[in-house]
Amino acid sequence: MMRPEDFGDLTVGELLASYVPEARASDVKALIEEELCVRIVASVLRADLAGIIEREGGEVLRASLPGPVAAFLGGSAMSGISSRMAEAIKDRLLTNGREIIIPLIDEELTELENEPVKNILEKLWNTDA
Repeated sequence: MMRPEDFGDLTVGELLASYVPEARASDVKALIEEELCVRIVASVLRADLAGIIEREGGEVLRASLPGPVAAFLGGSAMSGISSRMAEAIKDRLLTNGREIIIPLIDEELTELENEPVKNILEKLWNTDA
């Protein structure tokens, strides 16, 4: 079994390049970005966005506004607002999710390509064992 240090300074990008012909690298990256985008959107759509917005929004309001105002907005009013906000977010993801998420994934993948493989593997298991 290979250990993290066996990879030396080999980066993720170099490792992938050894398996993917250079002419296909951008196609492979686009497929990865598309697959990750679909999975991220699906995960967000399954999440309880209204509940998250209600809980987090209520906390922000309580910390930011005077007592009675925060109490009013943090109660049933926040519940009504949070469900509408959740629907707006879901609608936005369904209509523009790719335009929002793909650039973020692209940035992260570009950064990951420069990461040494050994750094990632060291995070996965204890190499002292």
